[in-house]
Amino acid sequence: MSNQLQQRAQSFLERPIPDGLPYAPDSMSERFVRAYATDGVVELDAELTELLGICVMEAEFASKSKSPEEAEFFGESCEILSEILAECSRST
Repeated sequence: MSNQLQQRAQSFLERPIPDGLPYAPDSMSERFVRAYATDGVVELDAELTELLGICVMEAEFASKSKSPEEAEFFGESCEILSEILAECSRST
């Protein structure tokens, strides 16, 4: 892997999903993280930039979950997605 965020994204994908988490396999958020973990970049057009921004907002909202495990999981997801958005938006 070529960079720290890419490694962090890959580690996030490999971690276990907390029990009871309202998790949707192959969600848009997961797709963005997986694409970045694989390629170290996500090619963003205006529509994908908007979708990624929505994923960030959803993860931030979900990080306010009742369970500490869920809050930590979605908090990490939010941070990774935010960093991907910031990095990949600069390159478009």
